Amino acid sequence: MKTKEEIIELLKTDVQAFNAYRQDLFEQEIYDLDLSYVDLNHVDLSGANLSSAKLNYANLNGANLNDTDLSSANLFNANLSGSHLVNANLSRANLGDAILCRANLWNANLSHASLWGTKLHYVNLRGADLTKVGLLRTNLDYANF
Repeated sequence: MKTKEEIIELLKTDVQAFNAYRQDLFEQEIYDLDLSYVDLNHVDLSGANLSSAKLNYANLNGANLNDTDLSSANLFNANLSGSHLVNANLSRANLGDAILCRANLWNANLSHASLWGTKLHYVNLRGADLTKVGLLRTNLDYANF
């Protein structure tokens, strides 16, 4: 298995190679992908398979996450301000206390996601699937539905 630094470098430079690497992992290794505290500020991660990844406290400010699979990912307290999540799969993801101010979640799948305490100021949620989303203490000031 690659080191955390090697995985981050692969993710930053070649999303397709990263996805192929993840596909070859055993099931347990997929769940062990821990990218907590990683700085992926303004990185293009479009189409990446980050399902079940641990991204607690990650800096994804301004990142391109269009068409990314973040299903069941743990994004607790992550910074996704200004990120692009068009058509992203965030089903069953934990976005508790995350910051998504000015993020574009157009047509994103947020079904069964936890958004408790999440900051969603000026976020675009048009076409997003919000089925059974946990919204306790969520700030939706100026959100666009």
